[in-house]
Amino acid sequence: LGAGINNYEDHNKHIILAPRCMDNSACDNLGMVGDCCPTPTGINLDCCFEVGNVVTHKLTKIGACDDNSVCAALGVMGTCCHDDDDAPSSLDCCLDPDNKVTPPHEISAACLANSACKFAELSGNCCPSDEGVMLGCCPPLD
Repeated sequence: LGAGINNYEDHNKHIILAPRCMDNSACDNLGMVGDCCPTPTGINLDCCFEVGNVVTHKLTKIGACDDNSVCAALGVMGTCCHDDDDAPSSLDCCLDPDNKVTPPHEISAACLANSACKFAELSGNCCPSDEGVMLGCCPPLD
């Protein structure tokens, strides 16, 4: 998690990319912003497969509101659900019987792909913005 991996492949020999340009060194070095691997239209840019591209995989934090369907639908930000006795209590949305938990995953830069940013009706890139700022609506990363 969070490690740079050069030409990382899964057990089926598929190259595993991270969506955000900033998480792919070849795309980042070209000054690309937003999502490159793939773009919002589903196309992987050439920089994603460039020899020497180092992919940094950053996953959402366990318990992120974005990864809990009921919390995400409410537009709650941050970490909502805790399973550690030393941590603060989980929010009620975590305990809702209809709550579906998504395992930690890589995030998109696009505002509409991140529930709290979408709830706030933001558009463009939020995680980070085109200026490189992670907005408060972005899910917490490990």
